[in-house]
Amino acid sequence: MLLSNYTTSWIDHFQRIKQVLDQALDGLEITIEHVGSTAVPGLAAKPIIDIDIVYKDPVDFQSIKAALEVIGYSHKGNQGIEDREVFKREEGEQHEVLDSLRHHLYVCSADSPALKRHLITRDYLRNNEWAKAEYQQLKYDLAEKAGQDQKSYAALKELHVNQLIDRFYPFEENQTTSNEQIESTENMEVHHHAHHDHGKKTWKSYFWEFFMLFLAVFCGFLAEYQLEHKIENDRAKELAKSLYTELYEDSIRLNKVKELRMEKENSLKYLMQYFAKADFKQEADSAIRAMAFAYITVSNRTIFDPTDGVLMQLQSSGSRRYFKKQSVQDAISKLSSSINFIRMRNERELYYMSNSLRPFYLKHLDFMWLELFMNKGALNVADAYLRKNPVIGIKPFFKKPEQMDRDECINLAGNYLLMMRGIKLTTWPDYRAAASSVMSQLRQEYDFD
Repeated sequence: MLLSNYTTSWIDHFQRIKQVLDQALDGLEITIEHVGSTAVPGLAAKPIIDIDIVYKDPVDFQSIKAALEVIGYSHKGNQGIEDREVFKREEGEQHEVLDSLRHHLYVCSADSPALKRHLITRDYLRNNEWAKAEYQQLKYDLAEKAGQDQKSYAALKELHVNQLIDRFYPFEENQTTSNEQIESTENMEVHHHAHHDHGKKTWKSYFWEFFMLFLAVFCGFLAEYQLEHKIENDRAKELAKSLYTELYEDSIRLNKVKELRMEKENSLKYLMQYFAKADFKQEADSAIRAMAFAYITVSNRTIFDPTDGVLMQLQSSGSRRYFKKQSVQDAISKLSSSINFIRMRNERELYYMSNSLRPFYLKHLDFMWLELFMNKGALNVADAYLRKNPVIGIKPFFKKPEQMDRDECINLAGNYLLMMRGIKLTTWPDYRAAASSVMSQLRQEYDFD
C-alpha cells in the first residue's frame, strides 16, 4: 500500500534527522521545518519525511551545500522549482540515521514560494479538520485509482491534490494582502474622478467568454480522462502479464507432476497384480518398494495445486474491473472454478491416503527396512524408489502377513488407482482448457507472447 496510517513515530524520525542536520550545519543561520503530510497529526501519508532547511542570506547556500555533502548528500538542482534545491543521499552511504529513515531533503530561501506553500498547507491542515479529512480521502481515492502504483499516483496527485491545496493557499495569502491594502488605504490621498461610461458588453462578448470557459473546462476533463484511461490500461496489462506468467509456469509444473504420478500408477497396477497371486510370507522386495512409493509419497511433485496468487489478488482487491472485455472475465471465472475443483479432488485423495492407505502400511511395512531404503533420511521415498536404492542388512518382508486380506489389498490399491486416473482424465484437462483459454484471451487482448 502506498499510504500508511499516521504514526507519532514520524515526529521522532524528523527529530532524529534534524539533530544530525543541526550538528552538521552548526554556526549557520538556518531553521529546519518538518513539512508534508507526515507533519500533520492524524493524516495518512507515504512513510517518507519531508524536510525543508531554510536560510535567509543567499550567500549561506554554498556553505549549507558543502556541509550537507560532508555528511553524504549530493545536490540535485531545483528540478524545475525556483528557490527550492533538492538534496539526495549518495549511493553507498551507511549513516545510522540518515540512511535508515526515509526522507526528502530540500534547501529553500526564506522568501521561496515553494517554502511558503509547504508551510501554509501544513498549518492549514493542522488547524482545519474538514480540510484534513477531505485531503486524506482524496489521497486514498487517488491511490486506489492508480492501483497503488507510485508513478501513476504521483501523476494523479499533480492533477487533483494541487487544486485542493490551492483552496488553502489563496485564503492565507489574501488575508495578508487585505490587511496590507487596508493599511495602505488609510494613508492614501483621496481623489475624485468623473465617471466615464465605457459602454456595455455585447451578447457576442458574453458568448465568447462562456465558450472559452467551457472549452478550458472540457479540455481539463479530457486530459484527466486520458490520463486515467492510460493508468488503467497500464495496470491491466501488468496484471495480465503476471497472470499469464503464473499460468505458463503452472503448465510446466503440471507436466512434471504428471510424469511422477504415472510412476505411481504403474506401482499401483503392479501391486494389484502382486496381491492377486503372491504368498505374503515370502520376500517381496519389488512389492514393498512399490507400496512405500505409492502409499507414502505426498509432495508438490505428486499433488498438483495450481498457483493462484494473481487470481486471488484480482478477486479480493476488485482489480478484475481492469479487464474490460467480457470474454476475458468469463475465461477467468471458468479458471477459478476449475482450480476449486482440482483442490476438492486433491483433498479427497489426501483423505484417502491418510485414512485408508496409512493404517495399512503402518501395520504391514517394516520401518527399519524403510529407514535403510531412504539412506537414513538422506533420500525421500520417491527418490529412493526411482533410483532403486539398495537395502543391505534387512530382508524385505511384509509384517503380520497372516492378517493381510487379499481382496482388501487389491481393492486398496485399485481404488487409489481409480482416483488418480479420474484426476488425470477429467480434472486436469478441464483446468488445462480453462488456463489455455485465459492465456489465449490475454495474448489477443494485450499483444504479448
